[in-house]
Amino acid sequence: IQYFEEFLKKYPDDLPYTPDAMFRLAELYYDVSYIEFLEKNAKYNEAYEKGTLGPDEEPPVKEFDRTIALFRDLIRRYPGYANADGAYYLLGYCLNDTGKEEEARLAWLNLVCENKYKYDPVAFEEAKGKGGPEQPARPSASLVTSAPEAPDAGFVDPFAGCTPIKGDSRFFFEAWWMIGEYHFVYDTSRYGVETAIAAYKKLVEDPSHRFYDRGLYKLAWSYFKVDMFPESIGMFSQLVDYSDAHATKGAGMRPEAILYLAFCFYSDDWNGDQTPDPVPPFSRLKDPNLMPQDRKWTREVYARLGDIFF
Repeated sequence: IQYFEEFLKKYPDDLPYTPDAMFRLAELYYDVSYIEFLEKNAKYNEAYEKGTLGPDEEPPVKEFDRTIALFRDLIRRYPGYANADGAYYLLGYCLNDTGKEEEARLAWLNLVCENKYKYDPVAFEEAKGKGGPEQPARPSASLVTSAPEAPDAGFVDPFAGCTPIKGDSRFFFEAWWMIGEYHFVYDTSRYGVETAIAAYKKLVEDPSHRFYDRGLYKLAWSYFKVDMFPESIGMFSQLVDYSDAHATKGAGMRPEAILYLAFCFYSDDWNGDQTPDPVPPFSRLKDPNLMPQDRKWTREVYARLGDIFF
């Protein structure tokens, strides 16, 4: 850290070395901050177990201010930096870990959808300042701006035609995963879940990366959340097939996928009119266009649905 700090004082703008030094120093600042957090957390837990915590003593929180400031400065001053994708990803990671989820989302969007989203930390701070109080620990719906709210417009995919800042970025799929998670968990706007679906869809276009099974799982869950049962069944079925074909992948999600396949067929209101549909659950369950009838796991779904009815 000391060497890099001295280097940056001596060479504040010397390409290509200055941005590299900034990147490495930001990573080292992160390491130090995280170690300090672990040490404080261990002391807190020890005091908790011994019953010696003070009445107003709170658990420690992660603080990555130096890392965040340096990455913000790096992407502002060197937008064409070769490792800009890593800078955007790690900046988003630190922001997200310290309760700044909305700003993290914008940083990740600049990584994966640079032609549509430009993250400017200065402009973000100015806009936040004009909007009143500091961003809450958990974003409110007013902070979510990617989904249209017009009552007659319908959902428009905000991520259609996205171009990443770097075509072969190793952070590409993880950034889409985190963007999807943001909208799935925090976005309470009209089309929040649909926006999550649009992000998760990016994860299932290529089965070779490590977020593919998670993409199937959360895509299925998102469809279930908005009562899109045929789509949910399709994704959960793909997840079970993928898990059975790859013993070490998706295994932890497989039991829940079987369970929610059964729940999809348990629902008797697929059109959302608050009344039972004329088509009974068993007719749908036996429809091979909806439920694969030839898989080894088909009987598992029948059994789980029987459990639910029982």
